[in-house]
Amino acid sequence: MNDFEWLVSRVGTFAVGRATFGDVGDNAAGIVVEPTHISVAATRTNRVAALIGWPTGRHHSLIKAAEARLALDQGAAEVWVVVDKHADDTAILTDLIAVGQGIDDQAKFGVVVPDTSPHIAGLAQKAGAHRIAWHITGRDVALPPTTIDAVAFGELQGIEQTMALLEAGVSYVFATDTSAATAS
Repeated sequence: MNDFEWLVSRVGTFAVGRATFGDVGDNAAGIVVEPTHISVAATRTNRVAALIGWPTGRHHSLIKAAEARLALDQGAAEVWVVVDKHADDTAILTDLIAVGQGIDDQAKFGVVVPDTSPHIAGLAQKAGAHRIAWHITGRDVALPPTTIDAVAFGELQGIEQTMALLEAGVSYVFATDTSAATAS
């Protein structure tokens, strides 16, 4: 595998908000979608991550837990839960525990950490999350301190930003436009 092939294997598609997935191929990193699009995304790849509580994380814990269970039943390999960045620790842990309890051993449990918050990343670790994910804004490459797997998602500005994120320690990058994320 050459360097470019390795890079492409680390870039997935962030398809939240899309009505169709015609331009999304089977990529090694997978695809991130809303729970209502899992069955369509699963026709493209077996690495589907469901984004629960997007975009604000202000859904009730029981709703997030039900969405997570439904996502797994429909074939999601991962569930990423968005937490409300304005909530207190008890509310955040309640969300994470409610969702985490419904995730089986075969699936990955991720937590979307707003604003690269080290505090929320720590709560994710306490709740047993497998990975943290954070939304890239601009050319940001700051990674919250964590001992669990980290991924980044959003609109990437080119191959330099993708490489910087991977060098900063993320395992995968999920881009709204994968061709832009790998273009020089």
